[in-house]
Amino acid sequence: GTAAFYLLAVANRLLKHPKANRQVIPKVARKAKQTLFVPHINSQVGLSFEYPIEWQKEESARENVRIVTCRPPQTPEPEQHELNVFVEMLEDTPSLDEYKDISKRTLTEALSSYSTICIQQENTIQFAGREGWEIIYTQAFEDKNCQAHELRLWTVFTVCKDKAFCVQYISSKDHSKYQKEVQHVTQTLRIHSGGT
Repeated sequence: GTAAFYLLAVANRLLKHPKANRQVIPKVARKAKQTLFVPHINSQVGLSFEYPIEWQKEESARENVRIVTCRPPQTPEPEQHELNVFVEMLEDTPSLDEYKDISKRTLTEALSSYSTICIQQENTIQFAGREGWEIIYTQAFEDKNCQAHELRLWTVFTVCKDKAFCVQYISSKDHSKYQKEVQHVTQTLRIHSGGT
């Protein structure tokens, strides 16, 4: 529009007459858009966290797992960004190491089925005020146009009594695009006693 034409005209004038235009113009710092967060509370499973207000939120349940999926608005195809927070109701009360071993076995089975999965990193970390486990892995895939892409899955979890609490961020392209929002969700996640 008019603003773009004006900026182009100014740029052309500066290029044609560089010495005549040596005026120092202070840069005005742009204010970064501040993300607003809203709480999600599920007292049945004893979980709360904050997620970005403009993200779409869906809740679902599968057998013994309660899932909250949050997606940023207007993500172009085939780019994918998805944040899943889930609680798995366990049959017993495993330690974090026991649950980690179960998870590793499950992942190993998946690795044998999909040779395109590769573990990038795994660490013990603090999560929800407890010792937790972090794993980052990638998976190659093709979109509907047979273009090759890579998904990056960052997962962190902990165990509290008979429940496993997990945050998983799945991204393709620009993996750090929503890093601040994902960190906020993870840092605000709380485990409350009394969940059924």
